[in-house]
Amino acid sequence: MTGAFVNQVQAAAFAMVLREEIEQARQNGASTTQEIADDLNARGVPTRRSGIWHRASVNRLLRRQERYAPAPSPPPTEPEPPIAAEPPTERGPYVPRGIRRRMIGTT
Repeated sequence: MTGAFVNQVQAAAFAMVLREEIEQARQNGASTTQEIADDLNARGVPTRRSGIWHRASVNRLLRRQERYAPAPSPPPTEPEPPIAAEPPTERGPYVPRGIRRRMIGTT
């Protein structure tokens, strides 16, 4: 694995870990990326490299959270009713042409 790939994986994992911190910042009234950054800095939440939060770093974090968020599960559906068997036809079941000739004895 290359160093860039490892960094991407670590950044995505860090974004998922901080999901609750971002939600807490929004509950505290932060609506813009700058307000979220200010809230995270005020609460002492460290960045991945132990720096301070900036508007751009919060924006990248939010984009990673959207990109790597688990897909929502589909709504539950009712089971399909069983399909009724088709009534037999007068000709009988389908038999491929080559097999039918062998069964009749003609070639």
